[in-house]
Amino acid sequence: MFFSRLGDQVLLFIFPLAAYKISGDASWSGIAFFLESLPRFLMFPIAGILCDKMSCLTLLRFSQIARLIAALLFSIILIAFPSLWLLAIFSIVCGVLSTQGFISRDILLPYVFKDAPLEHSIARAQLADQVGMVSGPLLAGLLLTLVDWVYVAAFISLFFLISDAFLRRWLLKSNFKDDRDTDRSISFSRSFTIALGVINSSTTLKKLIGVTFLSNLMLGIALASSAVVVTGALGLPDFYYGFLQSIGALATIIILMFIGLSSINPHWFGFVGFVFMVCGFTLTGLIGNAFIYFFGFVVLIGFDKMFSVFVRYTRQQVVERKDLGKASGFIVLFNNISQPIGGLIFGFVSLGGLSYVAWLVSLISIMVFVVFWPSLKSIQVP
Repeated sequence: MFFSRLGDQVLLFIFPLAAYKISGDASWSGIAFFLESLPRFLMFPIAGILCDKMSCLTLLRFSQIARLIAALLFSIILIAFPSLWLLAIFSIVCGVLSTQGFISRDILLPYVFKDAPLEHSIARAQLADQVGMVSGPLLAGLLLTLVDWVYVAAFISLFFLISDAFLRRWLLKSNFKDDRDTDRSISFSRSFTIALGVINSSTTLKKLIGVTFLSNLMLGIALASSAVVVTGALGLPDFYYGFLQSIGALATIIILMFIGLSSINPHWFGFVGFVFMVCGFTLTGLIGNAFIYFFGFVVLIGFDKMFSVFVRYTRQQVVERKDLGKASGFIVLFNNISQPIGGLIFGFVSLGGLSYVAWLVSLISIMVFVVFWPSLKSIQVP
């Protein structure tokens, strides 16, 4: 799955650039990012429902083959007819297919790695994702020095082909079959009702969503403001912004490697991860000191993945297998929708109010966590 994630990240990187190249207007870069990102969020519930109706392996392979075809087809068309609308359709298609692949893989994890602790499987899957996220922009930057963006998009189709080839080879060697109970007779409207009912009937899930919403709100504000803080408030060259992102990614990889090898109770990943996220986010409010800001940002980014392992682990434990796809789609949507909200908040307060927002959100987050944590840590570890 590393190669498909790498392909996704390269495409995510070049879509805003392509929009600017075609239009000559910088504002279209933001629109392209929005058009690629929004379908990813909105697709989560539908992708989850499909996983309960069909084989996740079939959906996973479909998402990879479809991205392969889309990358080739749209690249050929865009070479001949550069168009913002065609680029928008391309980005939306890739965003939707990427979400389907992510949810399908997430549902399959406990079935594929039956003998391994679930938290280890989740950490290793996230580690592969993270390496892809780090390598994607680097690879895209290298390729863009050699050829135009449209040829990069065509070249990236090979990554989805390689990913599917590795998946097929693994299936032949392992004889793994997706034997989950699926029911195609349930309508989409009924599936939506069941999924929301699962969440509404579980106090644990509602508290988990509330805490995760706040963690992603902190992350969204930090990510949206980091470029402006580093190059504006701190007055540092652009190099330091890239350096900050790289150090954050490295911290994440180290933490995920530790989780993948440890035998610690998964509940500690939730506790330690969230507490350190709040501490890191609080420090990012001190935008007058470069060292403190950099340290806080790296702590926030790194321990976000530790907390994410706990979130995914708890979701797998609480939701019944037959409803896991339906519920997971909505849970992921509710968890992550606060990231763009965080960006919107920064847009309103700008640098002048960033410190106060960081401290206020940190205070609210720790208060909510103190109230909700006792019931979250009470989930029994099998």
